[in-house]
Amino acid sequence: MSQVRTTISILAAALLIFSSAMASGPPARTADKLVCDVAADIALEAQDYPTAIDLHRKLLRLGNDNALAHYHLGFAYGMTGNVSKEISEYRTAISLGLNVWDLFLNLGLAYYDQRDLPGATAALGTAVLLGPEHAETFLIWR
Repeated sequence: MSQVRTTISILAAALLIFSSAMASGPPARTADKLVCDVAADIALEAQDYPTAIDLHRKLLRLGNDNALAHYHLGFAYGMTGNVSKEISEYRTAISLGLNVWDLFLNLGLAYYDQRDLPGATAALGTAVLLGPEHAETFLIWR
């Protein structure tokens, strides 16, 4: 499962970076959706997780309602092995209204790492419902 998680994590990071590449500078509203800080996401893409964590935390101190920043921060925490903070940030992103398949995919994998099988099953099931066309969801339920 660790090779699958690594592959999925790399793909999720690429998607995160691609989705944030359109933004520049501080967070802004685009179609009622908060976007993340480019410098924070560049650090995430470069796998400089301590810097990504620091920059995302600074961003969230300016406004704690940026669901995408919470998601990215959770991802960075997960990549450093801090699964409890990863899960907490993902849950915050969800509570703020972020409802994307890869968030639930990563949440499910984090729950799985914690041996929370009911939590993993629920989150991964949501990922499949939100993104059935994505190969990563197919691999999990195979």
